[in-house]
Amino acid sequence: MSAAPDVAAIAARFVPVLDLEREQQWVARLLELAAESREEMGPQAQTDVPHTVLYNLPPRLTLFVGRETELAEIAVRLNNPNAACSR
Repeated sequence: MSAAPDVAAIAARFVPVLDLEREQQWVARLLELAAESREEMGPQAQTDVPHTVLYNLPPRLTLFVGRETELAEIAVRLNNPNAACSR
């Protein structure tokens, strides 16, 4: 089951993206529909809200712990771009 839309999130995210700042009737109707949707879903609407990420940084791909050989090769390459790697 999907979560009901959060009225504050709709106002903060969708209104600017849809360029509705000057369309107060549309904004009011959009927020009204979101509120009705939450009411129809009942208490379940509050518990099913997924965790949202508040930043847009990419996930860390690798750790450098235990990769001393690779780090040494990177350092050699950075100091001398023409140097050959051991691989």
